[in-house]
Order: sequence, then C-alpha cells, then structure tokens
Amino acid sequence: MLVAPSVFFSNMKIDIKNAVSHFFSSHSLDMVYSEAVANAIDAGASKVSIDVEIESFSKPETLKIRISDNGCGFNSRNFEKFSRLLDVDAVDHKGVGRLVYLCYFDCIRFTSVYDNGVKREFLFDNHFEGLSEECDVSDGELNGTSILFEHFIGSKINSYSQLLPEKIKGYLLDSFLPMFFLKKRKNEEIRIEISLLTQECNKEKDFFSKKAVLSLDDVPDLACKNVILQEIDLYETFHVFYRIENDKSKPKKLTTKICVDGRTLPLKILTPDAIPNAYQVFIMVMSDALKGSTNASRQVLELSNGITEEQLLGALSPVVSQILSCEITCIDERNKKIYTDVARKYPHLLGCYDRGNSVGLVNENQIIEAAQKEFFRRQKALLDRQDELSESDYYTALEFASRSLTEYIVYRGM
Repeated sequence: MLVAPSVFFSNMKIDIKNAVSHFFSSHSLDMVYSEAVANAIDAGASKVSIDVEIESFSKPETLKIRISDNGCGFNSRNFEKFSRLLDVDAVDHKGVGRLVYLCYFDCIRFTSVYDNGVKREFLFDNHFEGLSEECDVSDGELNGTSILFEHFIGSKINSYSQLLPEKIKGYLLDSFLPMFFLKKRKNEEIRIEISLLTQECNKEKDFFSKKAVLSLDDVPDLACKNVILQEIDLYETFHVFYRIENDKSKPKKLTTKICVDGRTLPLKILTPDAIPNAYQVFIMVMSDALKGSTNASRQVLELSNGITEEQLLGALSPVVSQILSCEITCIDERNKKIYTDVARKYPHLLGCYDRGNSVGLVNENQIIEAAQKEFFRRQKALLDRQDELSESDYYTALEFASRSLTEYIVYRGM
C-alpha cells in the first residue's frame, strides 16, 4: 500500500540536487557512515551493522553498502521528519544530514519495521517526494531499519581507508567519541559491527575481506576538569576531558577536539611542538554552551552571541596550560629556561611578551617574533601621536630610545 505522510511536505518539492550541493559543498564518503550511525543512535539503537561490498577497489560502480540497526524504526513522526528538510526537535540537530547520501549514491533503499509489526519501505533519491509503502509483518519481527546504498555515482573511491573496517571504526570512534564517552559513563550499550566483502584483494593496501567491531570498550577513560569561562558563558560549565600518557615506545601524539552537537571537530589550541617527545596527549572540550554551534553539515564551528573562535581559544588556553603543567612537570622547567635565555639574549624586548599566554612548551623563535611585533606596534602608536605627546608619552619615547640603544649594543657585540 502506497501512503504519504499525514501532512503534505512542500519542503521536499525543492530541487534536492541543488540542496545537496548547497549544504554539502565539502564532503567525504565517511560522512555516509557517520550520518547513518547518528540516526541509528537517535532512534535508540544499541546495535548497528555496516556491511561494505565491492568487487574490486578499481570498480567503484560495484560498491554497495548496507547499514542496519535495531532502533525504533521509521514510525509516522520519524518519517515525517525525514520527509522535511530542516525539521528538527532540538538545536543540536540540523535536519539536512541525509542529503550527504546523495553525494555518492543514486539509489538509497530504506526498509524499516516499527511498532513491532508495521513495515515501511521507500526509495530516497533526487526525486523523493515523501511517499512510502507500508504493510503488516509477522509477529515477532523486531523493530529496526536497514538502508541499502546502491549505484555509486563517483568516478572513483578516494582512499582504501574509506572501505576498510578498521579505518571506518577509527573514523566513527573519533567522530562520536563524546557521545560514546557519555554512554560509557552511564553504562549504556552500543556495538557497531563492520565488514568488508571483496572479490579482488590488495595485500599491499591491506585490502581484503575482513571484519571489525567498535564497542564502548574502545572508548578511553578520561580525567576531567570543569570550569566556567566567563568570557564565553556566565552559566554553562565547560568540561575539559583529557588523557596524558608518557609511553616511550610510542611516538609523540597530540589530539585536541571540541565537541558540538554530539560530534567532534578539531580544536587548534596548541601544536605538536608544544608537548615533549614520547608524550601522548588527548584533550576534548564539551559544554552545553556550544549546542547548535556548527554549520548545517556539522563540519565547521560557528559560535553564537558574537563569540569568535579566537576568543574561545583564548579562554581555554589557561585551563589547558594548567592541565599540561600539572601532568607534564618538565614543561614549566623548560619554559623557565627558555624565557631566561630570551631575557639574556634580547633585553630590549623585556615586557613585550606575555609569559602567561603560553600553552605547553614555548618556542624561542615565536616568542622573539611576537615580542618584536609588539615592540614595533608600540613604536608606531607613539609616532601616530607625535603632534600631541603627553608627559607619559615623553617617558615612553625615552624608553624606546633606551631599548633601541640596548638592541644596537647587543647586536653590535654579536
């Protein structure tokens, strides 16, 4: 029986193909997995399976992906929401994620059982108008949804990693780490089984039929520091989760993330040269103050209330710096030595750099460069006021003269 939603959804009468390019100008095949998994978790699923099938990596047209879950299924309300772009129940949802499916496949078939006995089937493509077929199923058939992705439309698959179960597992763990971490703390369950079936192997690329499982056992244990960042939000707490290890058998590794709407985005709060060798550092920032702070495709951080990313990083820097100093005691010792060396080598720059703004290990060249810029900025500000110098400005001019003489003496002696 062919049925339409109880309300006519004019939203889907738009040109879906144009909507895809508008909302997902940047995308990757991995996003097909993450969108389907996110929807499964929203539907209450505790088990998800991802089955990738392809004849050969060189034959992308043969790619098929089936993603199934044991969630509540496409009941009337869920199907209505699916049939309307931007129809969301919460600010941390965007209502356009499913469009990424159409960046890679012409044909996406949904089969879903809901209310313990009703099956809904429909085809999602560029011509979807909110119609589905429903029928009763035998007693005992469990709720859940299966999505079959067919007719790959790309000219190639960009990377083997987009098909390898262990790489998909790593991508999903990274993408949904905040959600998985909270589930683990609540003793909830989620298990994602991933398989690859191929007829043509490539041993050099580790490409052959295999399986991987992602469970909450893969989620690391993290310490937490809770703070209020008054510059950003007066009421909501920011949770800075972290894990710092010193394993000399492993290379240095730095991972910094910010969690928004259940997903993770890169957080450029420090660079790898800010931590010593043989340290593995993981930092993840979460807060309800960040709800809804991404663009429609959830790929770009978009803060509200006039807050810039630079302001957010500035507010978080002292917190992260304190964590690193406490956990990696050699940082303060090495930084003290570097600042002492800078003061000895470049006395004319004293007071032009702020020792309190550093996060992790400081870099001597960066300190000197920033100090020189600040010195020139102050000089220019004084020159711009030369026709109306105050007594304070006069003494500032004397200070600049003294600094310049010091600089001359220092460099002359080098």
